Amino acid sequence: MNKDIDNEILARYLSGESTVEGKKTVEEWLRSNPQNAKVINVLKTIWENAKVTSDPSDVQSLWEELQQKDGITESSEDTNAKTIRLKNENRFFSIFKPTTGQVLRYAAVFIILMLLPYFVYQYITSDKSGSTSDWKSLTVAYGDQSGITLEDGTKITLDAGSTIQYPEHFPNQNREVKLNGEAFFDVTHNPNKPFIVKTNNTKVKVLGTQFNIRSWEENKVEVIVADGKVSFSSEKNRSETVILERGFASELSPEGIPINPYSIDLDKSFSWMKGEITFSNTKLSEVLNQVERWYDITIILLDSGVGNEKVSVFIQKHSLDETLKLITALIDSKYEKNGKTITFSPR
Repeated sequence: MNKDIDNEILARYLSGESTVEGKKTVEEWLRSNPQNAKVINVLKTIWENAKVTSDPSDVQSLWEELQQKDGITESSEDTNAKTIRLKNENRFFSIFKPTTGQVLRYAAVFIILMLLPYFVYQYITSDKSGSTSDWKSLTVAYGDQSGITLEDGTKITLDAGSTIQYPEHFPNQNREVKLNGEAFFDVTHNPNKPFIVKTNNTKVKVLGTQFNIRSWEENKVEVIVADGKVSFSSEKNRSETVILERGFASELSPEGIPINPYSIDLDKSFSWMKGEITFSNTKLSEVLNQVERWYDITIILLDSGVGNEKVSVFIQKHSLDETLKLITALIDSKYEKNGKTITFSPR
């Protein structure tokens, strides 16, 4: 894994508790090397299936669960530490075992990060949806837009900064892909093999339809249906499922479950593929994140509080300067350009 990023920053990012600075650090790290996007996607998958606990009584079960993994043994003379060894490798990891009075909020993810090479190998060679030795990954660079056609004829259009993981050949039982970012899917109909998209602890399942998924942040997923019908459910609470039809959308509630479907303007929802996007009563920070992806820039707000302000704005991906002027009018500010870094400050 790239050594230019701190494990704690990644841990907070995976747990959805990044600071503004931490999130920017991860985003810059992702942009610095396409391989980093693949690493973060594997980490997210492991994190979603990991046992994270804040209850000290669960510590021992966490260690026991690790021991059951093939190839992991442990020994220690210190009751407050564990030394984990990977079979067939001269590699040892001494991991501090927190005592009863300590909070274990990031215990599982730190273990995962320290054992990353092993877990990535295990994940790649034993994925639940079938052999992933032939899985591929496409990451769209900031400033770009790209598309891909899968072996079944399904077409996927990806926005800047998005990553799609897909098998070279689908197994017999289903067609499963994994998304981080925003994508429009035109799925080839096959009643015998459902098409499944997994993203940020949610699952979208269809037989053949057209729909859009926006999934940039943990527990922030929106699904919009252009044609046909899809089911949208949470991996955390699979009993909570909504069915969406053409012209309707759903998103995750703060509790992490899909809300009731609501009608939506399809033309505006899919206009990002034409380089246009409409934000309505949206946090400025989310608008700026989209601008960063579209123009491959980094935006700094000297008045960080303004990022929480709600704005409504229509943006066309044409001149960067025109877009920046639009932002200055929104928040009554001025900006300074230094290479690919744009700094906004109060007038």
